[in-house]
Amino acid sequence: MYLDTANINEITEAFSLGIMKGVTTNPSILLTEGKPRKWIIKEILDKTDGTVFVQTVGETYEEMYNDCQEIRTYDQTKIGIKIPATFEGLKVIMQLKNMLNKPLTASSLEKFNEDGELLNEGTRG
Repeated sequence: MYLDTANINEITEAFSLGIMKGVTTNPSILLTEGKPRKWIIKEILDKTDGTVFVQTVGETYEEMYNDCQEIRTYDQTKIGIKIPATFEGLKVIMQLKNMLNKPLTASSLEKFNEDGELLNEGTRG
């Protein structure tokens, strides 16, 4: 089980249960902590032995790829990289999947129409 937070108190409490495998973060979660991303991630890494997934920022292939390279500098063993499942993000995943010896995951993006209804392209029977 992975905990979706960047709050150190929540992480400490959840990991005390002994069932957590790691932490997932995203840019919004990290912003709520009011500290620089690298500082927060280093603090999380110090509090857990599990994998810490950090989501890339950026919209273009180049922005996400470059951010991936920065994230890799945070830790050599416990960092996992989370990439938005956009067309540009999927290109980054394809580029990195054979290069990295790190876990990769894609975050889902949901599309809504102007009325707020979820568009499930290709999933309707």
